[in-house]
Amino acid sequence: MTVNKITIEEISKDDWPEVEALKNRNGLIGEDPDLQKLFFASNPNNIHKKSFPDGWVLKSNKDIVGVICSIPVLYNFRGEDIIAAAASSFVVDLEYRNHSLSLFSKFSNQEGFDLLVDTTALDPVDKLLKLFKFYPIPNMDYHNILFYIIDLSAFIESVFLKLKVPGLITKFLKIITFPISIVYKVLNDYSHKKDFSSIKEIKIDSVNEDFDMLWNEKINSEPNKLFTNRTSSSLKWHFSKSNNSDDVKIFSYYKNKRLYGYIIIRCEKTKKINLKRYKIIDIFVKDDNNKIINNLISYSFNYVKKNKGSVLEMLGFTGTVRENFKKNIFFTRKLSTMPYHFKIINNDLLDALNTESCWYPTPLDGDSSI
Repeated sequence: MTVNKITIEEISKDDWPEVEALKNRNGLIGEDPDLQKLFFASNPNNIHKKSFPDGWVLKSNKDIVGVICSIPVLYNFRGEDIIAAAASSFVVDLEYRNHSLSLFSKFSNQEGFDLLVDTTALDPVDKLLKLFKFYPIPNMDYHNILFYIIDLSAFIESVFLKLKVPGLITKFLKIITFPISIVYKVLNDYSHKKDFSSIKEIKIDSVNEDFDMLWNEKINSEPNKLFTNRTSSSLKWHFSKSNNSDDVKIFSYYKNKRLYGYIIIRCEKTKKINLKRYKIIDIFVKDDNNKIINNLISYSFNYVKKNKGSVLEMLGFTGTVRENFKKNIFFTRKLSTMPYHFKIINNDLLDALNTESCWYPTPLDGDSSI
Protein backbone atom coordinates (compact mmCIF):
# COMPACT_ATOMS: atom_id res chain seq x y z
CA MET A 1 0.00 0.00 0.00
CA THR A 2 1.41 3.36 -1.08
CA VAL A 3 1.37 6.14 1.53
CA ASN A 4 1.11 9.63 0.07
CA LYS A 5 3.58 12.19 1.32
CA ILE A 6 1.66 15.26 2.52
CA THR A 7 3.51 18.58 2.54
CA ILE A 8 2.65 22.28 2.74
CA GLU A 9 4.76 24.72 0.75
CA GLU A 10 4.65 28.39 -0.22
CA ILE A 11 3.05 29.00 -3.61
CA SER A 12 5.66 29.29 -6.34
CA LYS A 13 5.16 30.96 -9.71
CA ASP A 14 5.03 27.52 -11.34
CA ASP A 15 2.13 26.37 -9.12
CA TRP A 16 -0.55 28.67 -10.56
CA PRO A 17 -1.79 26.39 -13.39
CA GLU A 18 -2.36 23.55 -10.91
CA VAL A 19 -3.91 25.93 -8.36
CA GLU A 20 -6.44 27.15 -10.90
CA ALA A 21 -7.25 23.56 -11.91
CA LEU A 22 -7.84 22.74 -8.22
CA LYS A 23 -10.24 25.68 -7.89
CA ASN A 24 -12.13 24.64 -11.03
CA ARG A 25 -12.70 21.06 -9.92
CA ASN A 26 -13.98 22.27 -6.53
CA GLY A 27 -16.55 24.67 -7.92
CA LEU A 28 -14.60 27.92 -7.64
CA ILE A 29 -13.94 30.09 -10.67
CA GLY A 30 -10.46 29.40 -11.97
CA GLU A 31 -8.49 32.21 -13.56
CA ASP A 32 -5.72 32.60 -16.08
CA PRO A 33 -2.51 31.48 -14.29
CA ASP A 34 -0.41 34.19 -15.97
CA LEU A 35 -2.93 36.83 -14.84
CA GLN A 36 -2.72 35.52 -11.28
CA LYS A 37 1.08 35.74 -11.27
CA LEU A 38 0.94 39.31 -12.57
CA PHE A 39 -1.77 40.27 -10.08
CA PHE A 40 0.24 39.19 -7.05
CA ALA A 41 3.51 40.59 -8.42
CA SER A 42 2.02 44.04 -9.14
CA ASN A 43 0.27 44.58 -5.79
CA PRO A 44 0.89 48.26 -4.86
CA ASN A 45 -0.23 47.64 -1.27
CA ASN A 46 3.05 45.98 -0.45
CA ILE A 47 4.60 49.42 -0.01
CA HIS A 48 7.24 48.15 2.36
CA LYS A 49 8.45 45.67 -0.29
CA LYS A 50 8.55 42.83 2.19
CA SER A 51 8.75 39.30 0.88
CA PHE A 52 5.26 38.12 1.80
CA PRO A 53 4.13 34.68 0.59
CA ASP A 54 1.37 34.62 -2.07
CA GLY A 55 -0.09 31.74 -0.08
CA TRP A 56 0.46 28.05 0.53
CA VAL A 57 -0.33 24.81 -1.29
CA LEU A 58 -1.12 21.43 0.19
CA LYS A 59 0.58 18.66 -1.78
CA SER A 60 0.04 14.93 -1.91
CA ASN A 61 3.35 13.69 -3.23
CA LYS A 62 3.81 16.34 -5.95
CA ASP A 63 0.14 16.99 -6.72
CA ILE A 64 -1.55 20.15 -5.41
CA VAL A 65 -4.68 19.15 -3.48
CA GLY A 66 -5.28 22.31 -1.45
CA VAL A 67 -4.52 26.03 -1.46
CA ILE A 68 -4.96 29.19 0.55
CA CYS A 69 -3.87 32.49 -0.98
CA SER A 70 -2.70 35.47 1.08
CA ILE A 71 -3.14 38.94 -0.40
CA PRO A 72 -1.33 41.88 1.26
CA VAL A 73 -3.79 44.75 1.66
CA LEU A 74 -3.23 48.19 3.13
CA TYR A 75 -5.51 50.03 5.53
CA ASN A 76 -5.18 53.46 7.09
CA PHE A 77 -6.01 54.16 10.72
CA ARG A 78 -5.17 57.30 12.69
CA GLY A 79 -2.73 58.41 10.04
CA GLU A 80 -0.77 55.16 10.06
CA ASP A 81 -0.49 52.39 7.48
CA ILE A 82 -2.00 49.16 8.75
CA ILE A 83 -0.55 46.19 6.89
CA ALA A 84 -3.03 43.34 6.58
CA ALA A 85 -3.26 40.01 4.82
CA ALA A 86 -6.54 38.83 3.27
CA ALA A 87 -7.30 35.13 2.97
CA SER A 88 -8.45 34.12 -0.49
CA SER A 89 -9.27 30.99 -2.53
CA PHE A 90 -9.17 28.59 0.42
CA VAL A 91 -10.05 25.19 -1.06
CA VAL A 92 -9.03 21.58 -0.44
CA ASP A 93 -9.95 18.42 -2.35
CA LEU A 94 -12.52 16.38 -0.43
CA GLU A 95 -10.32 13.42 0.46
CA TYR A 96 -7.64 15.72 1.92
CA ARG A 97 -9.83 18.02 4.01
CA ASN A 98 -8.53 16.53 7.24
CA HIS A 99 -5.42 18.62 6.47
CA SER A 100 -7.39 21.90 6.21
CA LEU A 101 -6.41 23.02 9.73
CA SER A 102 -2.72 22.64 8.99
CA LEU A 103 -3.09 24.59 5.75
CA PHE A 104 -5.07 27.43 7.32
CA SER A 105 -2.60 27.66 10.21
CA LYS A 106 0.05 28.78 7.71
CA PHE A 107 -2.08 31.83 6.91
CA SER A 108 -3.09 32.45 10.52
CA ASN A 109 0.42 32.24 11.97
CA GLN A 110 2.32 34.27 9.40
CA GLU A 111 4.40 37.22 10.60
CA GLY A 112 4.90 40.79 9.43
CA PHE A 113 1.25 41.94 9.52
CA ASP A 114 -0.82 44.09 11.86
CA LEU A 115 -4.10 42.45 10.92
CA LEU A 116 -5.48 39.35 9.18
CA VAL A 117 -8.88 39.37 7.48
CA ASP A 118 -11.23 36.95 5.80
CA THR A 119 -14.01 38.82 4.01
CA THR A 120 -15.69 35.94 2.16
CA ALA A 121 -16.17 33.36 4.92
CA LEU A 122 -18.82 30.71 4.22
CA ASP A 123 -20.60 28.43 6.71
CA PRO A 124 -18.01 25.59 6.66
CA VAL A 125 -15.17 28.04 7.40
CA ASP A 126 -16.94 29.83 10.26
CA LYS A 127 -15.99 27.29 12.94
CA LEU A 128 -12.42 27.10 11.67
CA LEU A 129 -12.07 30.88 11.96
CA LYS A 130 -13.23 30.80 15.58
CA LEU A 131 -10.70 28.08 16.32
CA PHE A 132 -7.91 30.36 15.07
CA LYS A 133 -9.28 33.34 17.04
CA PHE A 134 -10.76 35.27 14.12
CA TYR A 135 -13.84 37.23 15.13
CA PRO A 136 -16.70 38.83 13.18
CA ILE A 137 -16.37 42.58 12.74
CA PRO A 138 -18.53 44.45 15.29
CA ASN A 139 -20.78 45.87 12.53
CA MET A 140 -23.65 43.45 13.05
CA ASP A 141 -25.58 44.68 10.01
CA TYR A 142 -22.82 43.60 7.66
CA HIS A 143 -24.52 40.33 6.73
CA ASN A 144 -27.92 41.96 6.20
CA ILE A 145 -28.06 42.70 2.48
CA LEU A 146 -30.22 45.61 1.29
CA PHE A 147 -31.44 45.54 -2.29
CA TYR A 148 -33.62 47.29 -4.82
CA ILE A 149 -35.74 45.25 -7.19
CA ILE A 150 -35.45 47.29 -10.36
CA ASP A 151 -37.20 45.04 -12.87
CA LEU A 152 -39.90 43.30 -10.83
CA SER A 153 -41.13 41.12 -13.69
CA ALA A 154 -37.63 39.83 -14.51
CA PHE A 155 -36.89 39.32 -10.81
CA ILE A 156 -40.04 37.24 -10.32
CA GLU A 157 -39.08 35.11 -13.32
CA SER A 158 -35.61 34.51 -11.80
CA VAL A 159 -37.15 33.49 -8.47
CA PHE A 160 -39.46 31.01 -10.21
CA LEU A 161 -36.53 29.59 -12.18
CA LYS A 162 -34.60 29.12 -8.93
CA LEU A 163 -37.62 27.38 -7.38
CA LYS A 164 -38.01 25.31 -10.58
CA VAL A 165 -41.61 26.41 -11.09
CA PRO A 166 -42.97 24.99 -14.41
CA GLY A 167 -42.84 27.41 -17.36
CA LEU A 168 -46.61 27.62 -17.89
CA ILE A 169 -47.23 28.53 -14.26
CA THR A 170 -44.46 31.13 -14.43
CA LYS A 171 -46.06 32.77 -17.48
CA PHE A 172 -49.48 32.77 -15.80
CA LEU A 173 -48.13 34.35 -12.59
CA LYS A 174 -46.22 36.98 -14.59
CA ILE A 175 -49.49 37.99 -16.30
CA ILE A 176 -51.25 38.27 -12.93
CA THR A 177 -48.46 40.36 -11.39
CA PHE A 178 -48.02 42.62 -14.44
CA PRO A 179 -50.25 45.46 -13.10
CA ILE A 180 -48.33 45.38 -9.81
CA SER A 181 -45.06 45.61 -11.75
CA ILE A 182 -46.26 48.75 -13.57
CA VAL A 183 -47.31 50.52 -10.35
CA TYR A 184 -44.08 49.46 -8.65
CA LYS A 185 -42.01 50.80 -11.56
CA VAL A 186 -43.73 54.21 -11.47
CA LEU A 187 -43.16 54.57 -7.72
CA ASN A 188 -39.55 53.46 -8.01
CA ASP A 189 -38.76 55.75 -10.92
CA TYR A 190 -40.23 58.72 -9.09
CA SER A 191 -38.20 58.13 -5.90
CA HIS A 192 -34.95 57.98 -7.89
CA LYS A 193 -35.61 61.04 -10.04
CA LYS A 194 -32.91 63.60 -9.19
CA ASP A 195 -30.52 66.13 -10.69
CA PHE A 196 -27.52 64.12 -11.93
CA SER A 197 -25.68 66.95 -13.67
CA SER A 198 -22.70 66.66 -11.28
CA ILE A 199 -22.20 62.94 -11.89
CA LYS A 200 -20.05 61.44 -14.61
CA GLU A 201 -18.74 57.99 -15.43
CA ILE A 202 -15.04 57.29 -14.95
CA LYS A 203 -13.30 54.30 -16.50
CA ILE A 204 -11.01 52.29 -14.24
CA ASP A 205 -7.98 53.23 -16.34
CA SER A 206 -8.87 56.92 -15.97
CA VAL A 207 -8.82 56.96 -12.16
CA ASN A 208 -6.36 59.76 -11.42
CA GLU A 209 -4.94 62.15 -8.84
CA ASP A 210 -8.46 63.45 -8.07
CA PHE A 211 -9.06 60.15 -6.29
CA ASP A 212 -5.78 60.51 -4.39
CA MET A 213 -6.82 63.97 -3.24
CA LEU A 214 -10.21 62.70 -2.03
CA TRP A 215 -8.49 59.78 -0.28
CA ASN A 216 -6.12 62.09 1.62
CA GLU A 217 -8.92 64.47 2.60
CA LYS A 218 -11.08 61.62 3.87
CA ILE A 219 -8.43 59.91 6.03
CA ASN A 220 -7.35 63.25 7.47
CA SER A 221 -10.89 64.32 8.37
CA GLU A 222 -11.88 60.88 9.74
CA PRO A 223 -8.68 59.53 11.33
CA ASN A 224 -10.51 57.14 13.66
CA LYS A 225 -11.97 55.09 10.81
CA LEU A 226 -10.22 52.03 9.43
CA PHE A 227 -10.26 52.57 5.66
CA THR A 228 -8.92 50.12 3.12
CA ASN A 229 -6.50 51.81 0.72
CA ARG A 230 -8.24 53.80 -2.03
CA THR A 231 -5.35 55.52 -3.78
CA SER A 232 -5.64 55.59 -7.57
CA SER A 233 -2.97 52.89 -7.95
CA SER A 234 -4.75 50.60 -5.47
CA LEU A 235 -8.13 51.00 -7.17
CA LYS A 236 -6.66 50.23 -10.59
CA TRP A 237 -4.87 47.15 -9.26
CA HIS A 238 -7.93 45.95 -7.32
CA PHE A 239 -10.02 45.69 -10.48
CA SER A 240 -7.20 44.62 -12.80
CA LYS A 241 -8.47 41.02 -12.89
CA SER A 242 -11.94 41.96 -14.12
CA ASN A 243 -12.68 39.78 -17.14
CA ASN A 244 -14.71 42.57 -18.67
CA SER A 245 -14.02 46.20 -17.77
CA ASP A 246 -17.64 47.03 -18.65
CA ASP A 247 -18.76 44.96 -15.66
CA VAL A 248 -17.26 47.55 -13.27
CA LYS A 249 -18.55 51.11 -13.29
CA ILE A 250 -17.36 54.15 -11.34
CA PHE A 251 -19.73 57.12 -11.07
CA SER A 252 -18.08 60.23 -9.68
CA TYR A 253 -19.58 63.39 -8.19
CA TYR A 254 -17.78 66.58 -9.23
CA LYS A 255 -18.45 70.14 -8.17
CA ASN A 256 -16.34 73.05 -9.44
CA LYS A 257 -13.97 70.51 -11.04
CA ARG A 258 -13.34 68.87 -7.66
CA LEU A 259 -14.13 65.26 -6.82
CA TYR A 260 -16.42 65.01 -3.79
CA GLY A 261 -17.24 61.32 -3.93
CA TYR A 262 -17.86 58.23 -6.03
CA ILE A 263 -19.67 54.93 -6.15
CA ILE A 264 -18.40 51.70 -7.71
CA ILE A 265 -20.81 49.02 -8.89
CA ARG A 266 -20.18 45.65 -10.51
CA CYS A 267 -22.43 43.51 -12.69
CA GLU A 268 -22.78 39.81 -11.89
CA LYS A 269 -24.84 37.48 -14.08
CA THR A 270 -26.36 34.21 -12.89
CA LYS A 271 -27.21 32.56 -16.20
CA LYS A 272 -28.89 29.55 -14.60
CA ILE A 273 -31.77 31.70 -13.34
CA ASN A 274 -31.36 34.53 -15.85
CA LEU A 275 -30.56 37.09 -13.13
CA LYS A 276 -28.57 40.22 -13.91
CA ARG A 277 -27.53 41.69 -10.56
CA TYR A 278 -25.41 44.73 -9.74
CA LYS A 279 -23.52 45.01 -6.46
CA ILE A 280 -22.33 48.21 -4.82
CA ILE A 281 -18.62 47.66 -4.21
CA ASP A 282 -17.76 51.03 -2.71
CA ILE A 283 -19.18 54.42 -1.79
CA PHE A 284 -16.60 56.99 -0.75
CA VAL A 285 -17.83 60.54 -0.15
CA LYS A 286 -16.26 63.57 1.51
CA ASP A 287 -17.79 64.19 4.96
CA ASP A 288 -20.35 61.41 4.25
CA ASN A 289 -22.52 64.06 2.60
CA ASN A 290 -26.04 62.58 2.51
CA LYS A 291 -27.14 64.46 -0.61
CA ILE A 292 -24.14 63.20 -2.60
CA ILE A 293 -24.49 59.63 -1.30
CA ASN A 294 -28.19 59.62 -2.18
CA ASN A 295 -27.55 61.03 -5.65
CA LEU A 296 -24.86 58.45 -6.39
CA ILE A 297 -27.14 55.61 -5.27
CA SER A 298 -30.03 56.89 -7.38
CA TYR A 299 -27.78 57.41 -10.40
CA SER A 300 -26.67 53.79 -10.05
CA PHE A 301 -30.31 52.71 -9.84
CA ASN A 302 -31.05 54.47 -13.13
CA TYR A 303 -27.94 53.03 -14.76
CA VAL A 304 -28.96 49.49 -13.77
CA LYS A 305 -32.48 50.09 -15.08
CA LYS A 306 -31.14 51.42 -18.37
CA ASN A 307 -28.90 48.36 -18.74
CA LYS A 308 -31.72 45.91 -18.00
CA GLY A 309 -30.50 44.79 -14.60
CA SER A 310 -32.96 43.26 -12.16
CA VAL A 311 -31.35 44.04 -8.80
CA LEU A 312 -29.02 46.56 -7.16
CA GLU A 313 -27.71 45.40 -3.79
CA MET A 314 -25.69 46.72 -0.87
CA LEU A 315 -23.63 44.57 1.49
CA GLY A 316 -21.97 46.24 4.48
CA PHE A 317 -21.17 49.97 4.84
CA THR A 318 -21.86 52.20 7.84
CA GLY A 319 -25.27 53.08 9.23
CA THR A 320 -25.10 56.52 7.57
CA VAL A 321 -24.64 55.06 4.09
CA ARG A 322 -27.23 52.32 4.63
CA GLU A 323 -29.84 54.86 5.77
CA ASN A 324 -29.47 56.65 2.45
CA PHE A 325 -30.12 53.39 0.62
CA LYS A 326 -33.24 52.87 2.77
CA LYS A 327 -34.77 56.20 1.69
CA ASN A 328 -36.19 54.40 -1.35
CA ILE A 329 -38.22 51.21 -1.74
CA PHE A 330 -35.90 48.43 -0.57
CA PHE A 331 -35.87 44.78 0.51
CA THR A 332 -33.56 42.76 2.74
CA ARG A 333 -32.10 39.29 2.93
CA LYS A 334 -29.79 37.85 5.55
CA LEU A 335 -26.68 35.78 4.91
CA SER A 336 -26.46 32.61 6.99
CA THR A 337 -23.10 33.65 8.44
CA MET A 338 -21.06 36.81 8.89
CA PRO A 339 -18.65 36.91 5.91
CA TYR A 340 -16.16 39.43 7.37
CA HIS A 341 -13.80 38.21 10.13
CA PHE A 342 -10.57 39.64 11.50
CA LYS A 343 -7.67 38.71 13.73
CA ILE A 344 -5.59 41.41 15.41
CA ILE A 345 -1.84 40.84 15.42
CA ASN A 346 -0.78 44.34 16.48
CA ASN A 347 -2.11 44.69 20.05
CA ASP A 348 -2.16 48.49 19.70
CA LEU A 349 -5.30 47.99 17.57
CA LEU A 350 -7.07 45.75 20.07
CA ASP A 351 -9.42 48.22 21.78
CA ALA A 352 -10.18 50.32 18.71
CA LEU A 353 -11.11 47.57 16.27
CA ASN A 354 -13.55 45.98 18.68
CA THR A 355 -15.64 49.14 18.31
CA GLU A 356 -18.18 49.42 15.48
CA SER A 357 -17.57 53.13 14.88
CA CYS A 358 -13.95 52.45 13.86
CA TRP A 359 -14.91 50.34 10.84
CA TYR A 360 -15.88 51.38 7.32
CA PRO A 361 -16.59 47.88 5.96
CA THR A 362 -17.35 47.50 2.27
CA PRO A 363 -16.93 44.83 -0.43
CA LEU A 364 -13.76 46.68 -1.44
CA ASP A 365 -12.12 45.21 1.67
CA GLY A 366 -10.09 42.02 1.47
CA ASP A 367 -10.82 39.82 -1.53
CA SER A 368 -14.62 40.36 -1.61
CA SER A 369 -14.59 42.04 -5.00
CA ILE A 370 -11.27 40.88 -6.44
